[in-house]
Amino acid sequence: MVKIKLYINNKPYDGFTNITFNKSFINLVSTFSAILPIDKPYSEYLKINNVQKYPIIIGASAKIYIKGKIVFNGYIEKLSIKQKESQVMKISGRSITADIIDTTINKDIITRFSNNTTLKQICERVLKNIGLNIKVLESIDTGKFSKYDFIAPQVGQSLFDFLNQYAKKKQVFIQTQGDGSIKLLRSNNAIDTGSQLLLESNGKNNNVLESDTSYDISRLFNKYICHAQTQLTFAVNDTGIQGEAIDSSIRKSRISNFISDTNLNTGEAINRSKWQSNFNKSQFMIYTCKVPHLTYDNENVWDTNQLVHIIDTYADINSKLLISDIKFIEDSESGIVAELTMVMKDSFNLISVEEQRKQLEKQVGQTLANV
Repeated sequence: MVKIKLYINNKPYDGFTNITFNKSFINLVSTFSAILPIDKPYSEYLKINNVQKYPIIIGASAKIYIKGKIVFNGYIEKLSIKQKESQVMKISGRSITADIIDTTINKDIITRFSNNTTLKQICERVLKNIGLNIKVLESIDTGKFSKYDFIAPQVGQSLFDFLNQYAKKKQVFIQTQGDGSIKLLRSNNAIDTGSQLLLESNGKNNNVLESDTSYDISRLFNKYICHAQTQLTFAVNDTGIQGEAIDSSIRKSRISNFISDTNLNTGEAINRSKWQSNFNKSQFMIYTCKVPHLTYDNENVWDTNQLVHIIDTYADINSKLLISDIKFIEDSESGIVAELTMVMKDSFNLISVEEQRKQLEKQVGQTLANV
């Protein structure tokens, strides 16, 4: 059976009784936690002959490997000791990209740039300026920024919020890879696993332990209107550019007006509206299932931005869905479980809502087609 391998300060540690790993397509940072039994006071572990030797300390590096592939690279950020019948220590941490979330910036984080600057170049320049050695990868051509796209940094603004302003102009997600590098992507770069997950009544080949499907129409609108401006300064009451996306299946009385936090041209505002409508669609139908394995073919690990063919007769689903979140759990008593959260396969693309509506019945069955 494929297992989770934990390394602390680059040394393997297999003494945990429970370990959990979480990753999301729409969140930059991945997380882990582990429970470790100890048989003497923690203080006695820390120093032997007054020399620091015990590796499990705050700030230690933590890496997780599955099938020899790194899926997490970060640090232990929290540590607690619980005394009950026996002592246990709980540790947790985030990927090295947590510094991008936590770090706040000043006005000199980036200087004005010239034309033909890419999102990758902006990310690299900003990360270098704070001394963060993280590789930036691209899975798509995100296009070029002109000098008029420059966004003035705000003192105290989160570094991620600042970079995400540029990413949203291109409808791109900034995601952490297993080794800690960041990748610029959309879900149209999704990997088709070619696998099937089955949960059928009296199905002999079922490989899903349990599933949960939810539908929520409260975030869907007939019209999405993005308001923006082309000036370098941003003013709430002075937005001259508009872009719209329509979902004719939703009541006309439901309209979502929103203001872009970056300057956009008309084409970018239209794309921003399409992206927003599809993102809201991703929150409408959420399918979650638990499977007793961490890989989809005994070799490749489940990951976000993967397509999986779901046949679940209880939920009336027979379609390819996109993995948006993964949660891996290995427990000494209950074994190994992968919890996969999935959404419509075009949820993070620029395909228009109306084009997407034509595919709904084929993708997820009559339930969605009647919404």
